[in-house]
Amino acid sequence: KNKKADALGKIASTSFAHLSKQVLVEVLDSKSITEKEVTAVIEEEGPTWMTELVNYLKEGTLPADEKEARKIRLKARQYELMEGILYKRSFLTPWLRCAGPLQAEYVIKEIHKGLCSMHAGPRSVVAKAIRLGYFWPTMHRDAHDMIRKCNDCQGINIAGPFLEGPGKVKFLIVAMDYFTKWIEAKALATITRGQVKKFVWDNIVCRFGILGEIILDNVIPAEIGMPTYCTTAVDAVNNDEEL
Repeated sequence: KNKKADALGKIASTSFAHLSKQVLVEVLDSKSITEKEVTAVIEEEGPTWMTELVNYLKEGTLPADEKEARKIRLKARQYELMEGILYKRSFLTPWLRCAGPLQAEYVIKEIHKGLCSMHAGPRSVVAKAIRLGYFWPTMHRDAHDMIRKCNDCQGINIAGPFLEGPGKVKFLIVAMDYFTKWIEAKALATITRGQVKKFVWDNIVCRFGILGEIILDNVIPAEIGMPTYCTTAVDAVNNDEEL
């Protein structure tokens, strides 16, 4: 139990007379590592919103149209080209690395449902992207459109059974719109087709109107009087065997 204390005591009583009391300092004339580490490369295909800015800052090239050329000159004041990478200038925060459409899509996906897994709204996703050092002009619109397509951010979930509460309720049916963070929930004693139908009608249709479509896990069959969409995994080998 006292091994660490004994070791410290021995070190304190040990003589270091044979060691030099000089502090040796080595000065490196060049970097130990000269090559840059690249973890992931996303190449944009074709021209992007950055192309004209990069051409102007790199080679001074402007469009033939005078109005467009003037816009590029004015806009270029907000950007800087460093080692072939375009950055957006800022006086109060670090410069933001400009992202093309493919990289922007990757950033939004990673923040929303990737390693970060926030599943937050557009404002939070955009704020997180800026804090990570990225920028593109259509950040809010792209985040808005992509989050609306996320199936995990909308739908109906059935949870339980839990400990029985008043009225012998032990199940919970929840409809949550992660896009607006609005929740509709109801405690039930049993989960039946009629209960699900009544919940959707009373809490969703009567309050918000008829839905264009509804996405839910295929847990129990439910007839709710509106189109439902079912999906299945496609396996070419198994499909051929079944045929």
